[in-house]
Amino acid sequence: MIDQHFTPDPLAEELVATIPQNITGIVVDPAAGEGALLSALRRVVRSDLTFIAIDQDPLAVRALLAGQPDWTVSRADTLNPRSRSASTSWKIARKQGVELVLLNPPFSYRGGPSIETSFGDFRGRLSPAAQFVAISLSELRPRIGMWAILPDGVIHGEKYRGFWEEVRKSYSIQVVRELSSSSFSGVRARCSLVAIRPCVLPSGVKEPMRGVTSNVVRAIGCRCVDVVRGRVPRHREFDPVEATAPYLHTTNVQAGAIVGTLATAPRALATGGPFVVLPRIGSPKGKIAVASTGVVLSDCLIALRPLSASNLSSLCQQLHVDAVGIADLYRGTGALYVTIGSVVDYLQGRGWHVRVAKASQEPSECNCGAQRTSSNGGTLRNSRKRGFELGGAEPIGSLSAQA
Repeated sequence: MIDQHFTPDPLAEELVATIPQNITGIVVDPAAGEGALLSALRRVVRSDLTFIAIDQDPLAVRALLAGQPDWTVSRADTLNPRSRSASTSWKIARKQGVELVLLNPPFSYRGGPSIETSFGDFRGRLSPAAQFVAISLSELRPRIGMWAILPDGVIHGEKYRGFWEEVRKSYSIQVVRELSSSSFSGVRARCSLVAIRPCVLPSGVKEPMRGVTSNVVRAIGCRCVDVVRGRVPRHREFDPVEATAPYLHTTNVQAGAIVGTLATAPRALATGGPFVVLPRIGSPKGKIAVASTGVVLSDCLIALRPLSASNLSSLCQQLHVDAVGIADLYRGTGALYVTIGSVVDYLQGRGWHVRVAKASQEPSECNCGAQRTSSNGGTLRNSRKRGFELGGAEPIGSLSAQA
């Protein structure tokens, strides 16, 4: 069963307020529901528009036919190829050409799987919301684009990264506004208003303003940094004889420091350091700290390991100073989380040379071509077996482990 949460009128009006007002032609809503998006656009745009509404709910379609006699309305499942092919509305849209697509898709199937989808060179599984976008763009090809309400998990989720990269080959994607998690009655879901517009726009249509990029802060000297995702679940149990290394979880990071007595885990699972840790799930506020080497990372943590020790404290300070930028990385339709891809993009945008490493993988050799020095001025040496050594430097942020 598809979840149904119809678009509230104020939200529909907010979305159409960002659409160019001089449009003409066919406007399609492939998940029309009660028709709020099309109705809001009709109240704002006075030019000649043809409205096409499609929905699979027979009650919604019956209400649209009765209430909107001047619209072209049909019952069809947009996600079903046969249903689309049999839809008079879909045939008209494809044959005559579409100016604009408005969309508030179902965010999920209750308990259902994602769907195998092809879009350009992308092949993979997408949620219903993302598949609505893929189908509308590939088959309807709206002339000025698509304005949609999409769940943040689809916009920012790591598993959708390849799909959006393919979309960006032909379209610009702008998050117009992030919405409250209570925007829809009866459900709490983080979502955003999104404008997806062709890279080459028709004459007379202006490109929307893009978000402001924060100032880039570059690392000094070697800019190489490893991004490591923790892998050991909190509930996992180990033989006390083998568990000799400190085990770090998000609950041990408070107010920017490592606190409390840590549990233990096998040293074979430990990650070489030192490094900066940040949470993978939840708010990053107060959860960013420096940890020493030889720590086993919880699967709720991500470690950032600069190869130059002189950049360790500066990286941690940068993350604290840019608290707003870091918090903005955490997304999700439900619980907030950050993806490895988002962390990589953030670091690259600030001048770091990034490698994604496994939890037990040793630090790599410098690939950015810069000379590296330790924090006390000594020479930094690479060792494939032992990771990097600091010329006389002490471990940073020493941890106590529970015996």
